[in-house]
Amino acid sequence: MTSLPPPLGIDRAGISIGNTSDSHFVVSENRLIHRTPDRPDYVYRWPDIESLDLYLPIGRWSRPALADILVGALRMVLTLSAWTGDAPIGSLTVRAIGETSVQLDITPHYVVGYDSRSAITAANFLREIHCDPELRSILRDPEAVSATLRRLF
Repeated sequence: MTSLPPPLGIDRAGISIGNTSDSHFVVSENRLIHRTPDRPDYVYRWPDIESLDLYLPIGRWSRPALADILVGALRMVLTLSAWTGDAPIGSLTVRAIGETSVQLDITPHYVVGYDSRSAITAANFLREIHCDPELRSILRDPEAVSATLRRLF
């Protein structure tokens, strides 16, 4: 299975955005799914979505995974405590036709945020999938999408 650099990932139903061990989205051919552990999924059919606004925290690090380790270790040494939930949270604001907007959290992979290129790629991917119904058919094969997206990183 081909992997993608965060914030994107592969899910059996499509391409994920966010940390799949917590709040994240799955982008599939027919729907957008918000998943949070121990809660029911929010499911939106593409034709019902009027607009989407993705926010992903962007850090100043070109290698956020390494920065996450360094910052976490430094904080533990200085405060003698583990990193707690003060990491920035991402969000996706979804406006369904005839409804008010709903802002749903996305848990980032890194407490230092994503690199700007990865965040922009994820936002562009989501925008294109939302705007082009014919393009959504590529999501039938998440591995093929992954291979294409890997070339962008």
